[in-house]
Parts: sequence; structure tokens; C-alpha cells
Amino acid sequence: MLYLMKNISIKKIVSTFSGTCFLFLIMTKSTCASHAIGGEITYTHVQGLTYQINITLYTHVPTPQNGNVDRPVLDSVHIGDGVVMSFTRDSFVDFPNDIRVNHYGEIHTFISPGSYHIYFVDPNRAGNICNIPNSFFIPFSIESELIISASMCPNSSVSFADKPIFFGQHNKLYSQNVAAINLDHDSISFEFVPNLGENAMPIPGYVFPPNFIIDSISGQITSVGIPDTICKWGFAIKVSDWKNGILAGYVIRDYLLEILPDTDSTYFYSPNGNLFTFTGPAGFPISSSFYYVDNSGAGVSVYGEAYSSNNSPSTSFTNGLTDTVFQVTSWTPDFFRPRPSPYIFVYRGGNGTRQIDFTVLITVTGPPYDSCYSSPHINVPEIDGIGNSLGVFPNPASDHLVLKTLAKNHDALFVTIYNSIGKLIFQKQFPADANGMISIDAKNFPEGFYLVKVEGDKYKSTAKVCIVRE
Repeated sequence: MLYLMKNISIKKIVSTFSGTCFLFLIMTKSTCASHAIGGEITYTHVQGLTYQINITLYTHVPTPQNGNVDRPVLDSVHIGDGVVMSFTRDSFVDFPNDIRVNHYGEIHTFISPGSYHIYFVDPNRAGNICNIPNSFFIPFSIESELIISASMCPNSSVSFADKPIFFGQHNKLYSQNVAAINLDHDSISFEFVPNLGENAMPIPGYVFPPNFIIDSISGQITSVGIPDTICKWGFAIKVSDWKNGILAGYVIRDYLLEILPDTDSTYFYSPNGNLFTFTGPAGFPISSSFYYVDNSGAGVSVYGEAYSSNNSPSTSFTNGLTDTVFQVTSWTPDFFRPRPSPYIFVYRGGNGTRQIDFTVLITVTGPPYDSCYSSPHINVPEIDGIGNSLGVFPNPASDHLVLKTLAKNHDALFVTIYNSIGKLIFQKQFPADANGMISIDAKNFPEGFYLVKVEGDKYKSTAKVCIVRE
């Protein structure tokens, strides 16, 4: 899962969540299951009919662990072409309050173009969800559709810049964005759909959270009025990907929203509102500004796919009066950026007990550029009859990376590496050796996921790598 975020937090925003395990008296030995609380299936085009399929699963893993509470393997992932695969976990990260984020990934080659529904079902969902009857006993499922078309550019799905675990406060207006990222620079749309259960079907008896709406263009979720119930709400959001007006696939992401008791805190943006739009031509500067007030001292982070571009936006945050942060974003989009749909900038303020978002939509006008070949989407012709593959070893890695390319006949290669929030952390030109190998010192790379991009005169390829240390 690739996250693109420019983090300028004054204080680190830590999401918290409390879960509950039940004791089954009918068992001779008490066990406590791992409860799924959110997740998604995403995919990335590798080459031809080959795709990297990634599953991110958010679970409540109680401490101390008792019984089969972990998910090191997902044993029945349906790929949509009749194949059922096991996905072994690549890594996990633990957060406060027993939240575990599990990452799984496998490569699969489909036999032909077609529409493929990818899903899996986990036996246990989190309990005490107001709008899912007996949620503790209801299976958890997530689904995505991958469309491979001979007449359409190869598609990579959206990814997401933050967890699917949201927090609001009782009797306070709620506003939060899905913060979806599309590296193909395609158009995306958003809609509420029911949570999925057995066989990836809508859960019987499910009802949508009352008085919440989602904007289909921006992905902004808002409350109609003030939430008056302290409750956990479950919902799913279908994010569809469109290429030239044609559906190219979708991701259904499962969410949990917890409305917590009011803490008498004050937090708001100015100007008033939660969604603003700007339009400007490629090659000319576009800017936006606002200020955020929060008497808890929490800061602001900003998310958006535009931060993946070489001419990424410049965003600055300045402390003003007490509890006030001023923000200014400036961006001069290049001529690869024009498209019908806007670029989404999400500014997230808050802390672990509530979050509030301010969304800016920037539409870039000009002649549309072919998204098949616009950076950073990689879909170049084969080199000397051989696919443009890139290997990264070891993976996971610790202190060093070795890149294996097929560019040994080229004079030089340009290597750029982005971390999981889209920040450029390494950039250097290398002469490829006789075997097309490049060695990179990774001792100063923090643990996490990275996107490695290698470019030459006639060569482009990308790969993902995970840095893990004992």
C-alpha cells in the first residue's frame, strides 16, 4: 500500500481505538479471536497480465494474546479467475490499544483480459457496532474489482493515506476525508456501500449510519447536523477508478467510525466550511491558505497525490496566535497534470480522540496527457525483447539494498526512492555495472515501505521494498 503524505504535524497524531474480546463459556479453553476493524485490497500493474495484489488488514489483537488471535496467513483469498490463494503476511505494525496493521502481498498473472473480483472473508468482525446486528458474530470481508482490457491502459488501483479508523466527538460537527491516492492520475469517485460479510455479500440487517453523507467527487464525509449518539459505526466506501469515462476498477474499503464523548475541546478551520475548489491552467501557480484553531495543541498533516510529482506542492505551516496554525500551499502543476477531475488535498487536524478535515480541490486545465505514459505510472515498451523488470534484494531488507535491472547496456541510471507517505528520501545517478546491479546503503532508512523507481534513457521500472530491523 503506497501512502503519499507530506507530514507537517506540530504534534504526532496518534489514532486510538478500544476493542473488546468476549469469553465463550461453551469452550473448554477460553480463546479470544482477532477482530477485523478495517481494511482494503489494492493492486499494482507490474507488466503484461501480471499484478501485485496487496491486502491491508486492521485487527484488534488483545494483550496478552490468548488463543488464535493473529493473522500471519490469509488462507482463502479469491482472485476472481477461479484461483484461491494463501497470502503470507509480509509485515505488521502495532499501534496503541492493541491495534495491529497487517500487510500481505502476492504477485499473480491472469490468463486473459477480463473483470476480476478479488475478495477474502475473515471469520470475526469487531463487536459492539451500532448499525451491524450482532457484529461480533458477523464475518468481515473486503473486495476489489480489477479490470484488464486490451483497449485500456493497464490500471493500478487507488491506495490510501491513512487508517480506515476515524474518530469524532459527541455533539460536534464531523468532517473527514477518505484521503485516496491514485498514482495513475485518473478520475476517481466515492460512494457509501454496505459492509460486506459472508461470501463478500452485504450484511443482512445492515443500516447506514444516520445523518452522514459523502461527496462523490472529493471523498469528504460530513455529518448532517451534530452526531448525537456515542457509538461505533461501520461502513464501507467504494472508490471507483475511471479512465476517459470508462470504469477501470474499484476498491471497497471497510471503515470504523467511533463517536466519543465530548471533551469540551475547540477545533475548527477558517474560512468556515470543509470543502473549497480552485481551478487553474498547467504551468501557472495555484495557491490556497487557511488557519486551524485547536485548543488541545494538535497539529495538521496534509495528504495528496500531487506530492508524488517531481514539482510537488510547497506547503508551510506557521504558528500564529495561541492554538492557531496558519497554512499556505503553492503549486505550479506541470503539463502532465491536466485532467477532468480535480486533485484532492486533505488537511487533517486533531489527535487520538477526534479528527477534522479540510479539503481543497484543485482542477488543472489544459490539453489532457495520456495517463498510460505520464509519470509516475510505468508502462514503457520492452527492452531488447525482455520485460522491464526490477528486482530488489533482500526484501524485506535491513541495512542495504541491491537493485537488479535489465539496463546493463545503458550508461547511467537515475534512482529515486519514496517512503510510504510519498516523501522523496533518496535520489542519485548510478553507472550500472556489467550485470545491471546497483548497491544502495539503507542504514539511515527508517523501517517501513518504500517505492523504488529506476530510470534510464530507454528504461523505466518500479518496485516496492520493506525495511525491517530486529
